Amino acid sequence: MKSLLMLFVCSLAVGCSQAATPASHLQIDVQAQAFEQKQVRYMTPFDLMQTLRQSFGTYALGLIPHDCTTLTDANRGLLGDSSAATGSPVFSEPSSNFVRWYVGCLGAYTKALSMSFTDKQLQSLFWGPTLTAHPDWQSKLFTDLAEADRVQIVKEQIERMIGPSDVVSDFGYFASSDALATKIATDVATYNESMDDSMKRILQAIALRDEFMSY
Repeated sequence: MKSLLMLFVCSLAVGCSQAATPASHLQIDVQAQAFEQKQVRYMTPFDLMQTLRQSFGTYALGLIPHDCTTLTDANRGLLGDSSAATGSPVFSEPSSNFVRWYVGCLGAYTKALSMSFTDKQLQSLFWGPTLTAHPDWQSKLFTDLAEADRVQIVKEQIERMIGPSDVVSDFGYFASSDALATKIATDVATYNESMDDSMKRILQAIALRDEFMSY
């Protein structure tokens, strides 16, 4: 079963994988519900932008388009913000325009992302202990590592970006974080790319899932 967001991503041919104080009229209630509450409760626009910043590192924020970090007249509707006229979300669920915005912002974040952290502790916190324990890991291909290590590397990113295994299983798409990590690791390995490109692909794959975007 694919998530709602992944179905939209597939329909747009992006890829299928099991993807200053504002003016008063732009202010939002950060507790307000994003889109309509159905089986999946998507994050508010504010929380979604904050989560992207935290997941990809605020150090790259200056390289990210304003539209990806700030609620504006142009993006508030497609992000699920409530209409001032009705008090309800402009769209009841993510639209194709939302997916285009989201995929574009993910591309901007991953393009700005750098693996050249000089602080070893920060490297381990962000990329995980399994990856950073490998000597010369930055110069390796993802497929140079053993399959068990590849799965563990993805699992550590899932736990950092989504949460523990029970959070993953609650959504019903995968029975555990191990199952989801195995699927993503297998998909990423088929590209036989550098560690840098592979890790960016892993982060995008996680960020395109309902488990990441929902409460």
